[in-house]
Amino acid sequence: MKLSEAPTWIIDPLDGTTNFVHGCPLVTVAIGLAIGGQVVLGVIYNPLLDEMASAVRGHGATLNGRPIHVASAAAVTDALVVNNFGASRNPAVNERNTNRLLALLQQNVRGLRNTGSAAQNMLDVACGRLDSYYEDGFGGPWDVAAGKIIVEEAGGVCRMVTGEDFVLQAGKGQILCGNADVVKDIARVLRTVPV
Repeated sequence: MKLSEAPTWIIDPLDGTTNFVHGCPLVTVAIGLAIGGQVVLGVIYNPLLDEMASAVRGHGATLNGRPIHVASAAAVTDALVVNNFGASRNPAVNERNTNRLLALLQQNVRGLRNTGSAAQNMLDVACGRLDSYYEDGFGGPWDVAAGKIIVEEAGGVCRMVTGEDFVLQAGKGQILCGNADVVKDIARVLRTVPV
């Protein structure tokens, strides 16, 4: 189901709940505004690290008021990639997710991380700290709406995990983001894993 055409606030009051419960500082508040089904404004705030990323369509992205930009890795072999497994513990989903990580390792990915907060991951991609983030099974549009515009305004792209156009919609979803070149190469690798 696609988002309404009406102005819609998409809010995640605590992204990274398990991190929060365990005292891990990778937790955020994420707020996005969609108009006509397109995100036009986004804010991600990590209160524990006191970092706030924000973006307005057509005006760039900032972290604590300073301009940010995605990193320049062009291929899997240059990329520090972060992934979240999501909440599903279905054996078939676990096997697919593990096989995707294995495929990246077999293509000599520079590094893999798993941090537990979609919004924090997208903030870090927009800042160039991570080259790419992907997840198949994030909780809902509130996890990625703010991050989508922040990544795009920082010079990146958002796609589905195998490279198709990203569509923000209700329900669980998938995302792959980073600069256009690294996203294309990571999608190539992820497509080799049967769904």
